[in-house]
Amino acid sequence: MQNYHALTFYSHYQAPFLSYLLVKFRINFRTKIQVNPDKTMKNLIFAFLLVPSFLFSQASPAIDVISTALGSGDVETLSKYFADNVEISINEKEQNYPKARAAEAMRTFFNSNRPVSFSQKHKGTSRGNGDQYCIGNFEASTGTYRVYLYLKISGTNAFLQEIKFDKE
Repeated sequence: MQNYHALTFYSHYQAPFLSYLLVKFRINFRTKIQVNPDKTMKNLIFAFLLVPSFLFSQASPAIDVISTALGSGDVETLSKYFADNVEISINEKEQNYPKARAAEAMRTFFNSNRPVSFSQKHKGTSRGNGDQYCIGNFEASTGTYRVYLYLKISGTNAFLQEIKFDKE
Protein backbone atom coordinates (compact mmCIF):
# COMPACT_ATOMS: atom_id res chain seq x y z
CA MET A 1 0.00 0.00 0.00
CA GLN A 2 1.14 3.52 -0.77
CA ASN A 3 0.40 6.82 0.90
CA TYR A 4 -0.91 9.58 -1.35
CA HIS A 5 -1.89 13.08 -0.50
CA ALA A 6 -5.30 13.91 -1.97
CA LEU A 7 -3.95 16.79 -4.12
CA THR A 8 -1.20 14.59 -5.55
CA PHE A 9 -3.81 12.00 -6.37
CA TYR A 10 -5.90 14.69 -8.08
CA SER A 11 -3.12 15.84 -10.36
CA HIS A 12 -2.37 12.25 -11.32
CA TYR A 13 -5.88 10.92 -12.04
CA GLN A 14 -7.85 14.12 -12.68
CA ALA A 15 -11.23 15.33 -11.44
CA PRO A 16 -13.66 12.45 -12.17
CA PHE A 17 -11.57 10.05 -10.19
CA LEU A 18 -11.15 12.49 -7.33
CA SER A 19 -14.90 13.01 -7.12
CA TYR A 20 -15.37 9.27 -6.90
CA LEU A 21 -12.74 8.93 -4.18
CA LEU A 22 -14.06 11.86 -2.17
CA VAL A 23 -17.41 10.14 -1.97
CA LYS A 24 -16.08 6.59 -1.65
CA PHE A 25 -13.50 7.25 1.06
CA ARG A 26 -15.12 10.31 2.67
CA ILE A 27 -11.99 12.39 2.50
CA ASN A 28 -11.14 16.05 2.33
CA PHE A 29 -8.09 17.73 0.83
CA ARG A 30 -6.05 17.79 4.05
CA THR A 31 -6.43 14.11 4.85
CA LYS A 32 -3.69 11.62 4.12
CA ILE A 33 -5.19 8.41 2.79
CA GLN A 34 -3.93 4.96 2.14
CA VAL A 35 -4.89 3.67 -1.26
CA ASN A 36 -4.76 0.10 -2.44
CA PRO A 37 -4.31 0.58 -6.22
CA ASP A 38 -5.75 -2.84 -7.07
CA LYS A 39 -8.92 -2.32 -5.05
CA THR A 40 -9.32 1.27 -6.26
CA MET A 41 -9.02 0.21 -9.88
CA LYS A 42 -11.64 -2.53 -9.39
CA ASN A 43 -13.99 0.02 -7.82
CA LEU A 44 -13.42 2.46 -10.68
CA ILE A 45 -14.04 -0.20 -13.32
CA PHE A 46 -17.22 -1.22 -11.50
CA ALA A 47 -18.39 2.40 -11.36
CA PHE A 48 -17.69 2.99 -15.06
CA LEU A 49 -19.64 -0.11 -16.02
CA LEU A 50 -22.54 0.37 -13.64
CA VAL A 51 -23.29 4.08 -13.98
CA PRO A 52 -23.82 4.14 -17.77
CA SER A 53 -26.20 1.18 -17.54
CA PHE A 54 -28.42 3.17 -15.18
CA LEU A 55 -28.24 6.31 -17.28
CA PHE A 56 -29.11 4.67 -20.59
CA SER A 57 -31.64 2.14 -19.32
CA GLN A 58 -33.95 4.77 -17.94
CA ALA A 59 -36.78 5.05 -20.40
CA SER A 60 -39.17 7.95 -20.40
CA PRO A 61 -42.19 7.52 -18.14
CA ALA A 62 -44.19 8.63 -21.19
CA ILE A 63 -43.69 5.18 -22.72
CA ASP A 64 -45.32 3.56 -19.71
CA VAL A 65 -48.25 6.01 -19.76
CA ILE A 66 -48.71 5.46 -23.50
CA SER A 67 -48.57 1.69 -23.01
CA THR A 68 -51.30 1.86 -20.37
CA ALA A 69 -53.41 4.09 -22.62
CA LEU A 70 -53.02 1.66 -25.54
CA GLY A 71 -54.06 -1.28 -23.38
CA SER A 72 -57.21 0.45 -22.24
CA GLY A 73 -58.01 2.31 -25.47
CA ASP A 74 -57.72 5.70 -23.74
CA VAL A 75 -57.43 8.07 -26.71
CA GLU A 76 -57.49 11.23 -24.56
CA THR A 77 -54.37 10.21 -22.63
CA LEU A 78 -52.69 8.90 -25.76
CA SER A 79 -53.34 12.14 -27.67
CA LYS A 80 -51.61 14.21 -24.97
CA TYR A 81 -48.33 12.74 -26.23
CA PHE A 82 -48.99 13.16 -29.95
CA ALA A 83 -46.53 15.26 -31.93
CA ASP A 84 -47.92 17.94 -34.24
CA ASN A 85 -47.94 15.32 -37.02
CA VAL A 86 -48.29 11.61 -36.28
CA GLU A 87 -47.64 8.75 -38.66
CA ILE A 88 -50.12 5.96 -38.03
CA SER A 89 -49.69 2.67 -39.85
CA ILE A 90 -52.29 -0.09 -39.61
CA ASN A 91 -51.48 -3.29 -41.46
CA GLU A 92 -48.97 -1.47 -43.68
CA LYS A 93 -51.41 1.33 -44.60
CA GLU A 94 -49.51 4.45 -43.56
CA GLN A 95 -50.96 7.91 -43.15
CA ASN A 96 -49.71 11.13 -41.63
CA TYR A 97 -52.24 12.92 -39.47
CA PRO A 98 -52.27 16.26 -37.70
CA LYS A 99 -52.67 15.86 -33.94
CA ALA A 100 -56.48 16.22 -33.86
CA ARG A 101 -57.07 13.83 -36.78
CA ALA A 102 -54.63 11.30 -35.27
CA ALA A 103 -56.80 11.12 -32.15
CA GLU A 104 -59.86 10.49 -34.32
CA ALA A 105 -58.03 7.79 -36.31
CA MET A 106 -57.01 6.02 -33.08
CA ARG A 107 -60.57 6.26 -31.74
CA THR A 108 -61.86 4.64 -34.95
CA PHE A 109 -59.23 1.90 -34.70
CA PHE A 110 -60.12 1.18 -31.07
CA ASN A 111 -63.86 1.11 -31.88
CA SER A 112 -63.32 -1.60 -34.49
CA ASN A 113 -60.61 -3.42 -32.47
CA ARG A 114 -61.68 -3.32 -28.83
CA PRO A 115 -58.53 -3.19 -26.67
CA VAL A 116 -57.91 -6.07 -24.28
CA SER A 117 -54.30 -5.37 -23.24
CA PHE A 118 -50.92 -4.05 -24.28
CA SER A 119 -47.64 -5.57 -23.14
CA GLN A 120 -44.21 -4.09 -23.78
CA LYS A 121 -41.70 -6.52 -25.22
CA HIS A 122 -38.77 -4.19 -25.79
CA LYS A 123 -38.02 -0.52 -25.28
CA GLY A 124 -34.92 1.55 -25.72
CA THR A 125 -33.22 4.74 -26.78
CA SER A 126 -31.94 5.68 -30.22
CA ARG A 127 -28.19 6.12 -30.25
CA GLY A 128 -27.62 9.49 -31.80
CA ASN A 129 -30.47 11.64 -30.62
CA GLY A 130 -31.95 10.14 -27.44
CA ASP A 131 -35.33 9.46 -29.02
CA GLN A 132 -37.13 6.44 -27.61
CA TYR A 133 -38.98 3.48 -29.02
CA CYS A 134 -41.10 0.64 -27.75
CA ILE A 135 -42.18 -2.65 -29.31
CA GLY A 136 -45.07 -4.56 -27.82
CA ASN A 137 -48.13 -6.72 -28.36
CA PHE A 138 -51.60 -5.22 -28.51
CA GLU A 139 -54.36 -7.71 -27.75
CA ALA A 140 -57.68 -6.69 -29.28
CA SER A 141 -61.05 -8.32 -29.72
CA THR A 142 -60.09 -9.01 -33.35
CA GLY A 143 -56.65 -10.52 -32.68
CA THR A 144 -53.08 -9.65 -31.75
CA TYR A 145 -51.09 -6.79 -33.25
CA ARG A 146 -47.37 -6.12 -33.04
CA VAL A 147 -47.02 -2.43 -32.14
CA TYR A 148 -44.08 -0.12 -32.77
CA LEU A 149 -43.97 3.26 -31.03
CA TYR A 150 -41.45 6.02 -31.75
CA LEU A 151 -41.16 9.01 -29.41
CA LYS A 152 -39.24 12.19 -30.19
CA ILE A 153 -37.60 13.55 -27.04
CA SER A 154 -37.28 17.32 -26.84
CA GLY A 155 -35.86 18.49 -23.52
CA THR A 156 -38.07 16.88 -20.88
CA ASN A 157 -41.01 16.36 -23.25
CA ALA A 158 -41.80 13.23 -25.24
CA PHE A 159 -43.84 13.39 -28.43
CA LEU A 160 -45.31 10.31 -30.09
CA GLN A 161 -44.38 10.59 -33.76
CA GLU A 162 -45.13 7.11 -35.06
CA ILE A 163 -47.50 4.26 -34.18
CA LYS A 164 -47.46 1.10 -36.24
CA PHE A 165 -49.90 -1.82 -35.86
CA ASP A 166 -49.11 -5.07 -37.69
CA LYS A 167 -51.59 -7.93 -37.31
CA GLU A 168 -49.89 -11.19 -36.38
